[in-house]
Amino acid sequence: MSNYKIVNLIFTLLFILLIGYSFFYNSIPNFFHVKSVCAGNILCKSEGLTRAFNAALHGNYLDAIKFNLFYKNALYFILIQILLRLITTLLSSSILKKYKVIPVDIALSSLAFVFSFYNFLPIELIIN
Repeated sequence: MSNYKIVNLIFTLLFILLIGYSFFYNSIPNFFHVKSVCAGNILCKSEGLTRAFNAALHGNYLDAIKFNLFYKNALYFILIQILLRLITTLLSSSILKKYKVIPVDIALSSLAFVFSFYNFLPIELIIN
């Protein structure tokens, strides 16, 4: 198995664990809840993100928006990445090389990441 496929499987596992953690968030003891590093700060954009993921994964989209206004792009990015990582892992090495899938995958995933998480940048970084 190529290094690219191993990395894809690792990312897939991490993304699935993140979605699983978010889905079962309400039934996980508070001791294991991950707090935002800027919690309590009025300009904190990541506060409530896990609760928003949890609400959205359970179909409560209005509650998800109440928890975090910016959750959609981040959640879509993670769900799409799970699908893409699985697809590219299943492709044969010859297809990956012939169609130059790896550089295209890296470029598109990087752009999607920037687009999806741009809203979470602190305002000071965006202004300067």
